[in-house]
Amino acid sequence: MTKLTGDYITEYYHQTRGVGHTQAMMDGVGSESVVIVANHQQARELKTRQPLVLFIPSQDSSDKLRGLRRPLHIDNHAFTVIWAEVREALNNAEKRIAGLESKLVKLRV
Repeated sequence: MTKLTGDYITEYYHQTRGVGHTQAMMDGVGSESVVIVANHQQARELKTRQPLVLFIPSQDSSDKLRGLRRPLHIDNHAFTVIWAEVREALNNAEKRIAGLESKLVKLRV
């Protein structure tokens, strides 16, 4: 059995594009909701369908959420963008740790 990881969910989303993920999510979004979307273009497109919803592109400042108390939804495309950034940061940290461990081993010798 495969554990549900960010990589697995991202792979699933990519394999099932066009089946209605965003529409299903939008069907459950109320007018007082906040939706994190992948980019400004998607925010503009969805705003025409749901003008009262606050759409925040994932690349925008997190300050836009400060002080809000609304239901939060994350669009599947935004999830894949955010996860890719997290994955890259983790990979970079792992490389840095490996480099530091290598230096530490050399210092011990």
